[in-house]
Amino acid sequence: MRLAELTSADRARAFQGDIDIAGIATDSRAVQPGYLFAALSGSKTDGAQYIEDALSRGAAALLVSPKVMRNCPLLSDNSRVAVIVDSNPRRRLARIAARFYGPQPEIAVAVTGTNGKTSIVDFTRQIWLALGRKAASIGTLGVLGDCRIAAETYVHTTPPPEILYSQLAALATQGVTHVAVEASSHGLAQYR
Repeated sequence: MRLAELTSADRARAFQGDIDIAGIATDSRAVQPGYLFAALSGSKTDGAQYIEDALSRGAAALLVSPKVMRNCPLLSDNSRVAVIVDSNPRRRLARIAARFYGPQPEIAVAVTGTNGKTSIVDFTRQIWLALGRKAASIGTLGVLGDCRIAAETYVHTTPPPEILYSQLAALATQGVTHVAVEASSHGLAQYR
């Protein structure tokens, strides 16, 4: 997908013109040629530390905060990569991932709360199935439903946007029309 389709031109410094984006990653080890790497700050580490690794693996575009843009000398003169600067890169990543991966089930519900999310999304999926709907759930138990999705390993109740939207698109492609997703408070705060 073209970079211009994923983000508005005024927020991207596209040195190579309107480039093709082949995938999205928040882990530099997952970057392949043509990927967009989102250098997000986390509670334990800052994705900006991995920009050089992402570039060495072929990243075609970077999503960074203004602070990273100002403080990363590697970006100031690097004309081989497009840089998307956003004051809320996590929110921007979620929007980019939704556009990149495309179709989603028609009905999606998110369940949040202190306890019971796993049970509620599973019960919701089962109720929809009993009503004759093609349904799935995403969360602590992985992706459940009458569908074939490669299991992604992630440590959070709510997967990161590049995984979540990839799974939603795969479900929609397989005809799933209803999905229930566990939405942890951390996931919501991080725009997952």
